Parts: sequence; structure tokens; C-alpha cells
Amino acid sequence: MKLAIASVAALAAVANAEPRVELARCTAFDVRALRVAIDRELPTDPALRTRDFAIVVECPDLATASLHVEPVPADGAIARTVDLGEVPTDLRLKLLALAVAELVEVAASDTSGPAPQVLVPVTDTIAPVIRPAPRAPPPRIAAAPPPDLEQVVSTGAPAPHPARWSLAPSVGMRLYTSTPTALAQAGAELALPWLRIGVRGALGTGSDALGSFRPYLATATVARDLACRAGLCLVARIEGGVAGVTARPASTAVAIAHDASAAYGQATLAGELVHRFTGWSVLASIEAGWAEGLIARAGGRDAAALAGPVVIGEIGVRFR
Repeated sequence: MKLAIASVAALAAVANAEPRVELARCTAFDVRALRVAIDRELPTDPALRTRDFAIVVECPDLATASLHVEPVPADGAIARTVDLGEVPTDLRLKLLALAVAELVEVAASDTSGPAPQVLVPVTDTIAPVIRPAPRAPPPRIAAAPPPDLEQVVSTGAPAPHPARWSLAPSVGMRLYTSTPTALAQAGAELALPWLRIGVRGALGTGSDALGSFRPYLATATVARDLACRAGLCLVARIEGGVAGVTARPASTAVAIAHDASAAYGQATLAGELVHRFTGWSVLASIEAGWAEGLIARAGGRDAAALAGPVVIGEIGVRFR
């Protein structure tokens, strides 16, 4: 009799079946915000929402999320691991919600049914005991690499693994404000997953009553993103190399000119705005900081300065 009642209850549960998303083990994120994001991405096809299973989401930290389907299908477990370590904070909930929606579609399309269960014979006074069958084979869905963030933003769907590096040539101007000195600048920067390295060259021209001069720079740079949100990044950058000035007197009869060079060092913070397209991006940045280099003098006066406060404006293109 009790076994019959249990069978009727099971049939009623199946009649009201619908995929469930269990977030009790996802402690690294705001569960309410994650629930809203998942509900927004779940498939609306009624045929996909009539299957009785659960997607269990585990988030031990902000960089990793593991998803699996319960009960385990007869053909093997369905699971996925999502790496969120390189995903901007404002996109992590959306990416996790998309992964849940994808797993719902995969599980709903599985026709093998749940793994067989073992019924243990019981007496009339003891309720039936249902134990799961031995653990199914390893998951059929391997851990997925991080999606291309550009496509997540534009289409709302995961895409192939992003490039591990990008190259960004740029041009711009730099101005030293202590003794106003402007130089035209060109450079290139290689962006790796956690660091940027690059080279820069700059050249200017100026004149004085005693002659003309050309300040120049040749440097290498190391930079790192401190924070990024909605296409705007804060970047810390250090720069080192050689600063110099070549000089030519207006008349050798009244003046003597000497070329000069010195070691150069610079530390700046930059605000960088990036607009992404498929496979490439356009960027613009404003950079400000402090430099140590040399000061060119003419007749006891400062004629040009490659030291002190410096402001740099750049535009460029980043290729992936």
C-alpha cells in the first residue's frame, strides 16, 4: 500500500516537472542577483521546461563555477566548469547565467532518462528505500574555457576562447609642463594576460635666441590594468630608457652647442577607453605622471625639459 502511494506521488511530481536551478552551494555571488540573471536567460520553449531535473551551481570563489545535472542521466553525468578569473566583474553573473541556460538545453535534450535505481525489498511496515545506482562515467561535457567577452557583450552567447595576447600600435603627443616641451610620440604595446610590455619613441623641436634644438626619447614600458568597467580601464605604467637633446647654434660666432643625453624614468596612471569590434579594438587614453630625465639650458635659461610633470595623449588600434 505504501509503495503504491509513493508511486502516485512520483507521478504527480513528474506531471508538474520543470527544470530547477539550485544555488545553495553558490556562496561567492549574490544569490538574488544571480537568480534574476538566470531567469532572464533560461529557454522559454515549453518542451524544454517539462523535464524533471535540477541544475546544481557551486561557486566556491569568484573565479570558478561548477555546474552539474541531477539526477545523473543514464548515458553519463552532464557537467560544466566555467573559468571566471579573466572575466570583468560586471559580466560574471551574465556569463554564469548563460552557462546554466546552455546546460538546461543539453539536459532537456537528453532522452536516456535518469540512471537506473535499485529498489530494496521492504516489509509492509517499513517505507521503501531507494538507493542510486553506482556512480556514472565521467562527465561528457568538458570544462569550458572563458568565452570571448566581446561576443558575450554583443550577442549574449559564449564564443571561442579569447586570444591570449594582443598587439596595439599607437600615436600621440606628450607635454612636459615645467618648461613647456611637446613631443610627437609613436609606440607599440604587447598585452599578455596579466601584463603589458611595449616600446615608445618621441621627438620634438624647439628654438631659442641662441639656436635650435631637438629633444628625443627612446623607452621601454611595463604596464598593468588596475581596474576595468564598461570599456574604461585604469592602467598603471612605468617607463625607462634614454632622453636626449641635439642642439645647433644660430651662429658659431656667438654660441657653442653641445648635444646631451641622460637616463630617463617615468611613472604614470592612464585612463583608457576601448571600443571593441570583432577581432580588433580602437583605444584612446590620457596619461599623467612624473618623469626624471634631463633639462636643456641655453644662456642660463631652461630651454626644454624632459623631466617633471608629464601628460600624454594617445590613440591606437589593438589587434587580437
